[in-house]
Amino acid sequence: MDLRSRAEVAIQEKPIDHPDVSTLPTKELQELVHQLRVHHIELEMQNDELKRVQLALGASRDEYPHLYDFANILPQPRSRLK
Repeated sequence: MDLRSRAEVAIQEKPIDHPDVSTLPTKELQELVHQLRVHHIELEMQNDELKRVQLALGASRDEYPHLYDFANILPQPRSRLK
């Protein structure tokens, strides 16, 4: 289930305090729209940051594979292998 579908289910399970927005006063409706727009921009900014960090992590992972893949394996004394 994608994030949008999960959010739709969550809304149905937890209804808002004011289910009929047509009854809201204009000022409250404008404030609600403003809050939603700000939250939307915040989410976009978080998403951009997550993408940036994911790319940086991928780049750092790809930069040093030789440290792990080609590291010399030191011989272990037989007594430690038992």
